[in-house]
Amino acid sequence: MQTVLSLVGRAGTPRPILDKLAQAVTRGLQADGMRQTLLAKGVEPVGGTPEQFANFMSGEMRRYAAAASAAGLQRE
Repeated sequence: MQTVLSLVGRAGTPRPILDKLAQAVTRGLQADGMRQTLLAKGVEPVGGTPEQFANFMSGEMRRYAAAASAAGLQRE
């Protein structure tokens, strides 16, 4: 299991704003000082585009749904 930290905005946020935020966060995570600090704490900085994050979360939802189903868990 992994912990995921993300920055999200409300629905309807203009695409240029989302892109600018994603680029700024990714640049910040790739900066040597920040990257080394996070790695030293056991955090793997990733960053990326809104689409990459949406695809990642979609995959995680499918993966956890399959694990819950295999364990016999039911939605409530």
